[in-house]
Amino acid sequence: MHYAVKFSRLAIQDLREICDWYEDKSPGLSDRFLDTLQWTIDQIADNPQRFIEKEGGARMALLHKFPYKVFYMVNESKRSVRVIVLMHRARYPNVWQKRL
Repeated sequence: MHYAVKFSRLAIQDLREICDWYEDKSPGLSDRFLDTLQWTIDQIADNPQRFIEKEGGARMALLHKFPYKVFYMVNESKRSVRVIVLMHRARYPNVWQKRL
């Protein structure tokens, strides 16, 4: 069964910053990033338990072709997922924990 996916306010801010950065690097690159992110979000929505569980009950999915991680929380009773952080794999390893 499909889960509803929502982004936290801070995850939306992360997304805007990432897209701005990619668009500055190369026009259209942010669109490719968004396509990859959407594919990953679809995978999460289809089966959120398939990705690795981290501390505090958060889960993490890696994006293909882009060096980013998606951290999210699952609410089984509401059959929903809340994306809490989009972050570069090489930066700020503990930032997602502060957003729990």
